[in-house]
Amino acid sequence: MLYKKSLDKYYKNCNELFTIPDIDKGFIPQGIAFNKENNMYLLTGYMGNGSASPIYLIDADSKSVKKVLMYTPENKPFKGHAGGLSVIGNEVYVAGSTDYCMYVFSLDDLLNAENNSTLSYKDIVSLKNDDDFLRVSFTSENNGILFAGEFHKSPIFYTHESHEISTGDGVQNAYLFGFNVNENTAEPAIVYSIPDKVQGACFHDNKVYLSISHGAAPAEICEYDLKKIESSQTHTVLGKEIPLYVLDDSNVSHKYKIPPMSEEIIFVNDDLVTLHECASNRYIFGKFISAKKTYSINLQKMF
Repeated sequence: MLYKKSLDKYYKNCNELFTIPDIDKGFIPQGIAFNKENNMYLLTGYMGNGSASPIYLIDADSKSVKKVLMYTPENKPFKGHAGGLSVIGNEVYVAGSTDYCMYVFSLDDLLNAENNSTLSYKDIVSLKNDDDFLRVSFTSENNGILFAGEFHKSPIFYTHESHEISTGDGVQNAYLFGFNVNENTAEPAIVYSIPDKVQGACFHDNKVYLSISHGAAPAEICEYDLKKIESSQTHTVLGKEIPLYVLDDSNVSHKYKIPPMSEEIIFVNDDLVTLHECASNRYIFGKFISAKKTYSINLQKMF
């Protein structure tokens, strides 16, 4: 098996959850969330053929799958780059990178929708003003705060010039931006400076985890202990001065190798759940390294 040596510990200790829906039919996975109240995984991404971007709801026990197509309020197919997603209360927030926003869906409407039906987003949370923008590719949630994460890889995957932060490792250009949603307006609360090529982030047990990957090389999960990271400065994001924390190699606690092209990550109970796009028809090679499925792993078994 390709990557056998470098990923041997991962494959020996991970647990299979489910096969990624439509992974052989053009779906390019980007985001994953878990709704504990309904014991349901939610997946999103976009279609390689340019058709409407889907949201999949997968029952954690039965593995049954429901597919709902994203539509605009004008009842037109949403064909954009649907990135990561997070659930807070009855709202589902989907990242819209090139539109500098999050699309808001009703969780109840998704749960009650018929398979292969359509659902329009009901609101948009803008992450842009005259002086700044967040090119949100992935999302997360921690203690009721919604996070928008940026993927930076120059020159195509750009971020706002004000997001450039000097660190002990050099320069970082992307944010993991936390905010409260009030009447569909983002109220800045906290911001982390993060490295290039971050595809996902999640919080668990006073730690934050970053999923870093690009191309065919094994991906990396970087773990940071939030109790050991202090804010030494503030930064203006979307017009408000907020605490800035730097996540870089100088304060990473652990690094874990996982399969390539890791996208969003979440914790379910104490296990890390990873989602990979390398088995989509766009990239193919993941079909041969068991990346058509979604897995969970207790990271303690990676030591």
